[in-house]
Amino acid sequence: MSTPLTAHFTLEELLRPNTPLATVPEDVRANLAALCAEILEPVREHFGLPVRVTSGWRPFAYNAAIGGAKASDHVYGRAADFHVADSDKAPWEVNTLLAFHWIRENLAGKFGQLVWEDHRVKLSAPSRLWIHVAIRSVRHPGYPQDANRLLVSHAPKQYVPWQEDLA
Repeated sequence: MSTPLTAHFTLEELLRPNTPLATVPEDVRANLAALCAEILEPVREHFGLPVRVTSGWRPFAYNAAIGGAKASDHVYGRAADFHVADSDKAPWEVNTLLAFHWIRENLAGKFGQLVWEDHRVKLSAPSRLWIHVAIRSVRHPGYPQDANRLLVSHAPKQYVPWQEDLA
């Protein structure tokens, strides 16, 4: 049995496997529902393709164990890492990069932070590409003046502001 958050997303998709639902705080559930409604569902509807969440809510202990940022939006259920599935027109990598640009251009005011994480070259790992997106919060209000609103990462834990020439 699954717990729907939106038409195409369930609570379970945004949790680590085998996470007991009773351990998910209500505020985290509310944030995850907002994340799905404001960002993930519009991406799914626009592209008409599955959006694969690879990391959603991370309990504090798990986040620390994997080296996540101490104040990560993941621990509050405000962020997800994802990629977009293959289509008959383009592979998942292209669809994922298109999703970054679509969110940037069409969902401004809905996201607080959007990060293009592309570590494929640095790690020699073809699967190390994803989009990190967080809903608006005090930490990431989503204002254009916020230097951490749009970022690019080509190596783990190394971020630079997004610019057209980095795309």
